[in-house]
Amino acid sequence: MRLCFQTLREDLTNKMSVEAINSMLLEIEKKARAFQEIEQLRYDLVKECCVDNKIENNLESVIDFLAKKNENVALSLSQLVSNLKDLVYEVNLLNELIAFQSTLNDFIYRILSGNSISRQKTYDKSGKDLELNLPSKEWRG
Repeated sequence: MRLCFQTLREDLTNKMSVEAINSMLLEIEKKARAFQEIEQLRYDLVKECCVDNKIENNLESVIDFLAKKNENVALSLSQLVSNLKDLVYEVNLLNELIAFQSTLNDFIYRILSGNSISRQKTYDKSGKDLELNLPSKEWRG
């Protein structure tokens, strides 16, 4: 799934066709649905294990318990957590890229639409509208 997000991010960066991006989004959606089902099974299993063994239902307690009972399962669960952190990182990168692309597209649209970008509507401290006509050659920070 992480590979899908990386591919989508690269496709967006390389300005791939809408069809290619939609295809990748469909693949991500299918994998996300399967992931959600597996996550629900994992949640139910861990909850049942916690109740049966009278341990707290949090990651640290479960990993400690499994490390004593079955080291391989504890290592696998630890690797799962690491993989999920990597996936979250990829999703956040993709979100930032989409936000940047959207802002860039809006900016380009404003430039090409013919409306002056030097006439900006602003507000004073009381919230009253101020119309400022800023000369395009001056910068006011």
